[in-house]
Amino acid sequence: MRSGVRVNYINMSVFLNTINIEETIVKRRKATSIAATILVLSFVVGVVAPAAAPVAFENVSNYASPVTVNAFLQWGDTLWVATSGGLVMHNLADDTKSFVGSGQIFPDLNLTALCRDEAGNIWIGSRKGYIYKRSPRGQYASFSAYKLAGWSVTSLYAYDGVVVVGADMGVSLFDPVKGVAVRNATAIARFSAPSVNVIEVSGDTLFLGCGEGVAFLDDLSALPLARRNFYDPGIWKTKGSGPVRSFVDIGGGLAAYSKPTTFFRGTLYAADTGGRLTWAEGNAVHAPRIVSEGAITALYNEGDKRLWIGTEAKYYYSLGDGEPPLRQYTIDGYSLKRASRVVVAPNGDLWALPSASHPNIFWYHGVHRFDGNVWRLYGNNTFGEDFGYVGDYGAFGAAFWKDGSIWVGTWGGNVKHIDPVKNTVGQFIVGYGDFVSISYLRNGLGENVWGRCDAVAADSSGYIWISVFDSYVGSLICYDPRYDPVPYETNRTKARFRRFFTELPLKTTNIDLLAVNGEGRIFAYGGNRLAVFRHNGNPLADSIRVDTLYEAVGTLKAMDVGQDGALYMVGSAGVKRIPVGALTVETVDNTINTATCVAAVDGVLWIGTGVGGVIRYDLSSKETRRIDETTGLPSNSIASVAVDKKNGRLWVATDEGISMISIGNSGKTAAKPPLRAVPNLYSASGSAQGASQITFYGLKPKSSVSVYAVNGALTAKVEARYHTDTEWRAGWTPKRNTVPGTYIAVVKPGGERTKIIIKP
Repeated sequence: MRSGVRVNYINMSVFLNTINIEETIVKRRKATSIAATILVLSFVVGVVAPAAAPVAFENVSNYASPVTVNAFLQWGDTLWVATSGGLVMHNLADDTKSFVGSGQIFPDLNLTALCRDEAGNIWIGSRKGYIYKRSPRGQYASFSAYKLAGWSVTSLYAYDGVVVVGADMGVSLFDPVKGVAVRNATAIARFSAPSVNVIEVSGDTLFLGCGEGVAFLDDLSALPLARRNFYDPGIWKTKGSGPVRSFVDIGGGLAAYSKPTTFFRGTLYAADTGGRLTWAEGNAVHAPRIVSEGAITALYNEGDKRLWIGTEAKYYYSLGDGEPPLRQYTIDGYSLKRASRVVVAPNGDLWALPSASHPNIFWYHGVHRFDGNVWRLYGNNTFGEDFGYVGDYGAFGAAFWKDGSIWVGTWGGNVKHIDPVKNTVGQFIVGYGDFVSISYLRNGLGENVWGRCDAVAADSSGYIWISVFDSYVGSLICYDPRYDPVPYETNRTKARFRRFFTELPLKTTNIDLLAVNGEGRIFAYGGNRLAVFRHNGNPLADSIRVDTLYEAVGTLKAMDVGQDGALYMVGSAGVKRIPVGALTVETVDNTINTATCVAAVDGVLWIGTGVGGVIRYDLSSKETRRIDETTGLPSNSIASVAVDKKNGRLWVATDEGISMISIGNSGKTAAKPPLRAVPNLYSASGSAQGASQITFYGLKPKSSVSVYAVNGALTAKVEARYHTDTEWRAGWTPKRNTVPGTYIAVVKPGGERTKIIIKP
């Protein structure tokens, strides 16, 4: 490299003066190894279930955070970037980017590996074990063989007509034409664990970088890879110890490294701790910190034209001719690894509240809004001190005011007030302890202290109710948002706010949950107690009237008011409700005791659970159905649910991202898909169609499909199986000796019909 990286271009720290280095053992030309260990290469053997047909989830759209770059691949004018939330396609000719982050294309959006085969297909691996293919014409297919076997794909390498798949549980040969695994290994030599991090081929030798060293198969020209007995762990030769993350061709040989490392223009570059990129020039060692948040995750040499640097901070860099020393590229889209809560505005916009744990707080942590097309970030990075500190943990409180703005309670960052129409952000400072200087900050001006608010609600009179954690002077604030608060004004109406729950029996350390029903009753839960109160329209002047206090309501995780006016509560004791106009607590269901959240809409409860996905509970029939990983969710661990009645959508926040599920214009039932058979032109010999069976879509629960020849003879009968809450499906694989011709498929009960043509 000509000179050190000019870090001032990206506003990063200056170079470190020194770093420990050692030279490689395996080298054929002069090269420097930076803070890494040399090994030389090895492999794994494991049994994988046969590859499934391409997978698609028709009514679930998943959104994951593309903050971490896991792999690069360049071919022609395109740089492919595999991220934790989808695929970036970077056009190097015109320097434009497009992003594929659809859960319908990638059931698991956490993409981990890339390779290209001789036919021009791009192969993509995922953390949960999916293998995806993108054809040269831009068509996608998904294969779930390794997902079903519980493998997490870590690396891919196209070689000799197969795709070599490395994973945490072994290594496999995948046939890209048949879409099946043909050789599998779950043991490698004497390694105690078969994890594979990286794959490389040099000469006629296949190398694996494993968790315990290097494994390799040599003499592939004499005995091809596809003929090796992968079930025998003794076929692998090994060398070295410790994890291997990279192989580098140093000219006539390979070197193995424990960190992301590559050779670029005669210099060896390596990722180091603290987001530093290290390299040596002569006796000088350079180690600038180019990533201020997180780490360098990938290095890729684009034919000595550019060095590509991946990070876990939602951007990547390039280093090359005709560019500034380091050029930064931001990855667009939803950026929260986890959302603590989702809420839907009256206009249908989705708001996602951040979950971040100090000190792992990044620039992209903030409140996100999705209008159906574009994600918008409201945070310190975009609004500076207007937004201020995002908080230490998560944000759980949220309420919409009548002007369309949202009030968001955070864990340490007080209450954020965001107006998407005016594009403004302010802060309502609540503090803690004996803090009394309540204020509304604009432009970051004023006293700002740590303050936690877990619950926010808006009532029909236009007041905002705000909980305050660990306050000695009252854990509930009522505020008139039309005005700025006046903290030392003794006239409560002129002060524009008033504190409540200042004395026993209402006084409590915290209020975890707030809700308001159509009668104007306000429900405040905290410390296993539920207070129910109301006001006469002016709580600042006239205070509140407590209807009742439930001293031992149990542990509640969430509550919501349904269209029937009842308050629905979920927690360790199951599902309960307080009907409108009553003060009695009724048990709805005492078996659902792992609930984390609830949304009540049109006689249906959408209940998120910690381990079982989302439960759809019909209040009239008591029928329950689940939406989980088997029907398209990225995870069964649910943090929050919210219903968009305007657009007929259910939004689900999981620990793997956010999902949107089409439920129709009513919570009760989404429109049933029409009956259809795919493919309806089928080759019995398997010579023409690309599908292994004929699939009947749009069936009703418990139905069946009978297939008749034109003479009325029954040819086959198949039973429908559950696919989603709105659709069941059935599959029929015609026998190879099925007589070619026209067949009629009839659904029973119902009598719906569709035509199928069987070819030779």
